[in-house]
Amino acid sequence: MTKPWIDEIEGQTVQFADGSSEEFDAIVFGTGFDLSLPFLSPEISGSLNLEATHIELHKFTFHPDWPGLAFCWFI
Repeated sequence: MTKPWIDEIEGQTVQFADGSSEEFDAIVFGTGFDLSLPFLSPEISGSLNLEATHIELHKFTFHPDWPGLAFCWFI
């Protein structure tokens, strides 16, 4: 659910910049990002199909071509 920018939060009530308000159990800010791993060699980056929004890994952690390399991050 996309809402206008937040002006104020009081308890579970969120007041928005457009004057509306609603109650929420949680707030998640999705800021977005570009995937950049400049420390990887071109050989490794190429085998992982590394792009700004994609990396090819088994269960988001491993790649079979690089058994000693693992990635840990929030997804």
